[in-house]
Amino acid sequence: MLDKAIRDLDRERMALQNQEKKLIVEIKKTAKQGQMARPSPAGPPGARPKLAAWASAPDPRACAGAQDAVKVMAKSLVRNRHAVTKMYGLKSQLQAVSLRIAVRPAAPPCDIGCLPSLTPRVSARAPDRARRRADAEVHAGDG
Repeated sequence: MLDKAIRDLDRERMALQNQEKKLIVEIKKTAKQGQMARPSPAGPPGARPKLAAWASAPDPRACAGAQDAVKVMAKSLVRNRHAVTKMYGLKSQLQAVSLRIAVRPAAPPCDIGCLPSLTPRVSARAPDRARRRADAEVHAGDG
């Protein structure tokens, strides 16, 4: 079930990335058509622009419309990229849960697992103590 959700997220992320690529192309095309900024005048800085340079410039109102369209598309692009980043995070969380479920041993039924353990705890030194006690008894019988 989790693997299916992970695959669905991957499909959705790939669709968003494809949409992002198309949106970038559309932004570039719109910006080129509307010439986002006014053209710089020809000639050295500070010189008066030639009439021919401004005659080829598009209508400023058309530029404003193109700027608005590009701005809207750019905001959409940012939202799209944020969504892709979120998808990566969601995928990693789902994979972590899936891994925990796979690694986790099967839990015993609650009526047995919830009770405290009745077996005495044996420390790591217990075999060592028993050996020393046995050695002491052997040496005590020699003398």
